[in-house]
Formats: sequence, structure tokens, C-alpha cells
Amino acid sequence: MAGNTNRTDRILAAYGPCEDLAGNCYQALHGTWGLATGGLMGVGLGASREKWSYLPAAHNDYIFAILGEELGLLGTLLVLVLYAVLGLGMMRVIRRHPDPFVKITTAGIACWVVGQAMLNIGVVIGVFPVIGVPLPLMSAGGSALVATMLALGVVIAFARDEPGTREALAARPGVARRTVSVMAGAADRVRRVRLPRGG
Repeated sequence: MAGNTNRTDRILAAYGPCEDLAGNCYQALHGTWGLATGGLMGVGLGASREKWSYLPAAHNDYIFAILGEELGLLGTLLVLVLYAVLGLGMMRVIRRHPDPFVKITTAGIACWVVGQAMLNIGVVIGVFPVIGVPLPLMSAGGSALVATMLALGVVIAFARDEPGTREALAARPGVARRTVSVMAGAADRVRRVRLPRGG
């Protein structure tokens, strides 16, 4: 019964008048304060004040509020853009891959990762009640990170099998080859500079 009351109180704190500032509204209120403190440019990386025992779950569920406080509106918009790019990349795999299994699996992973990110961000900005969902690839916690990275690894493996991908990758010089060639060119330039004029 106490669990049901706790859930009801969280919903009422999100959508009703926030009366218990030290109880059910505490976490949501401090998350909002963290975002508001950041302003446009933020207070600086590592300079957050809310994370020092003011905001509960600052390292996992409310990491977006700390990000907003330290990096400001521009930092939070950058995170939203990165999640959008991740979603668009998975949509490209869904559109271009001929295998229906790959399409369905990639769509499920896209809904999971991007949907969980939007749910977490919605909780932090006060659109949804506090439900304890971590922010993918950013929140602390090894199990969620490992599961998300495994899922994204599956999508990357699917993307390598898209029509034309192998040919495009083969046409481009590898990263290792490019790095070695740049380093070799730099070493030649250094050798030329160090050679005596008579030699």
C-alpha cells in the first residue's frame, strides 16, 4: 500500500500543486533549480552546486539537470542534437537495410534508447513524474551502460551490412593507414629540417 501511495504522490507532485517542498517535490524542484542556475552558458564544467548532496540521484537519474547547470542551455541542446543524430542514424539503417529482422530489431533499439532519453529528460524538466529512468550513455551505472552499448554495437554491425557500405568502406583509406601516412610525412619533414645544409 505504501508503494502505491508513493507513486500517487509522485504523480500529484508533478501535475498538481507542489506543497511538500521537503518531501515529494524536493527532487523535481532541485532539478529545475539546477537547470535554471545554468542559464545560457552554464556555471562551468565541474562547478555544479546541486550535485553536492542537494539533488538526489544527481549522478544517474538527474544527470541532465547537472549537465544543464554546468554547461547551460547550449550544452543541453547539444545533448538533444546528439540523441537526434543517433536516432536518425538508426532510421537510416531501418530504411536502407533489406532484411526485415534487421529493420525490426533496429527499430526496437531506437525506440528503447531514444525513448528512454526523452523520458529521462522529460522527468528532469518536469513534464513527467519522477520514475527513476537513467539517461542512456550518460548516467552512472554499469549495467544500463553495458546493455545500451551492446544494443548500439548490434546496430553498428547491422549498418556494416547495408547495401554499398562494404564498398564505401573499402574505397576509403583506413584510419590506421591514414595515421601512419601522416606520421611518416611529419617525420620526413622533421628529417629534412634537421639535415645539414651541405648534406
